[in-house]
Amino acid sequence: MENLRYIDITLCNQKNNNLQTRKACNLSPDGLLICGGNCGTIGTKYDVKFHPPGPLEKKQTQLAAIIIKNTLYGSLLEFTQLSTHDRDFLEQIIHPQWDGQNLLDGFLTSVAYAPVNDLAGWLKHTSLASNEYKRLCCNKLYRQPK
Repeated sequence: MENLRYIDITLCNQKNNNLQTRKACNLSPDGLLICGGNCGTIGTKYDVKFHPPGPLEKKQTQLAAIIIKNTLYGSLLEFTQLSTHDRDFLEQIIHPQWDGQNLLDGFLTSVAYAPVNDLAGWLKHTSLASNEYKRLCCNKLYRQPK
């Protein structure tokens, strides 16, 4: 599905406990880009609380991060001291899993992670889920023993 995902997060400055609600994009196992301008100076430490959509909604996780670069598009943060559980959580957000059993589940999985503002966006996600559904179903049909 798509690579660019927007996720709601809350940033808590570790020094003065100031809170900022932002959107994160370009999430990776090592860090993320906070969209919409700089959120602090290089070296500022934050606790990043994720508010993931869909089935991970109840698994809100807070990760430590530090600003390593400010750009025109936002601030680049690098995660620090990630545990195995934290890495698994990030992997679930970055690569959402769909078993291919139900077309509606696939559609909702793809829509939950990417913004949809218009009919073209909805049709694009419908097409993505439909193509993925056909691919998964055909692979299962061909692999079944007779």
